[in-house]
Amino acid sequence: MIKTQIKGHRKKLLSELEPEALFSVLSKSSAFPQESIDEMRKAKTCLQRIEQLLTFVEKGNSQVVDEFFLALKNVGYVDVVKLIDPSDLHSNAGEYKST
Repeated sequence: MIKTQIKGHRKKLLSELEPEALFSVLSKSSAFPQESIDEMRKAKTCLQRIEQLLTFVEKGNSQVVDEFFLALKNVGYVDVVKLIDPSDLHSNAGEYKST
């Protein structure tokens, strides 16, 4: 589901995401090997770095997708999170009601 949304909203993601903030968070995850992050960082432009990151996520397993999604949340990309997983909004609403 999230992979499909990433593909469908790729242009928006390319224009909104900042690679270094995401790389900083993702580099702490075993789903994103340091060699892969280093390779993405070698791209000449921010746009190319995000393009490589999105391609890595689209080709990755569920752990890669989950870690990417968590990184988006941790970095504060609330609108992007809502865009690629609208159901997440409902799960958060339930958490707020219970507290």
